[in-house]
Amino acid sequence: MSNDAKPEAEAEAEAEEAAPKKSSLIVQIVVFLLITGVAAGAGFGVSMFMESPAPQMAAAKDTASDEAAKEDEAAAEEAKMEEKSEEDVEAALKNAYAKPLAPILTNLAAPDNVWVRMELAIVGKPDLQDEMLEQIHQDLFAYMRTVKLHHVEGPSGYQNLKAELSERASMRSGGAAQLVLVRTLVFE
Repeated sequence: MSNDAKPEAEAEAEAEEAAPKKSSLIVQIVVFLLITGVAAGAGFGVSMFMESPAPQMAAAKDTASDEAAKEDEAAAEEAKMEEKSEEDVEAALKNAYAKPLAPILTNLAAPDNVWVRMELAIVGKPDLQDEMLEQIHQDLFAYMRTVKLHHVEGPSGYQNLKAELSERASMRSGGAAQLVLVRTLVFE
């Protein structure tokens, strides 16, 4: 008799487990449908307060032709400016030359155990004297001692470093140095 009681108890337990699974599935479906109904109602309610798109589209067509004409004029002006700037750059480069500087080997400000070796060249006017190149070299050397590694990480950090070096060289030379070219840059 005790053997018969065990299978009956197990059968009742399985029946009880199956019943909550069916009811939980039904509850989930009901909740899903309820949430879907609320979302649809909210969307409909918001659409009632929105303006109709017909007046906006008519106004957009009128302004589109005006904007297209303005964009064409702006594009023509930009093309003229680009041609002028390209001519200015070409003219400046015809009278310029690149003069290499002595290598810079120093440690960075942070972390102080990281060393940098740079080989640079200065693009400038032909009348740039060797004394001025040495002053630019010393200024760039001093600047590199203040640089932190996280400032020069990544492409934008490298671009910022190049811009800063070019600006310092130009300021030191009174505009005679136009650009600093980075020939090599090694962090160790």
